[in-house]
Amino acid sequence: MFTIKTAFGRAASGSFGISTFWLLFFAIAILDDTERREKKGRKKRESAAAAPRKPGPPSGSPRF
Repeated sequence: MFTIKTAFGRAASGSFGISTFWLLFFAIAILDDTERREKKGRKKRESAAAAPRKPGPPSGSPRF
């Protein structure tokens, strides 16, 4: 019964128990992860765009 009173008291007080510090910490972690993923994707796109194209067969040769 004590834990129910504590839970209801905490909900009624308006304080959810998470501090501004932890909200800021998680926001920075999410932004850092996003930046890392963007850099990785950019490197992939640049390397794919810079890859030399394989020459095709001459226009007059038969295709098998």
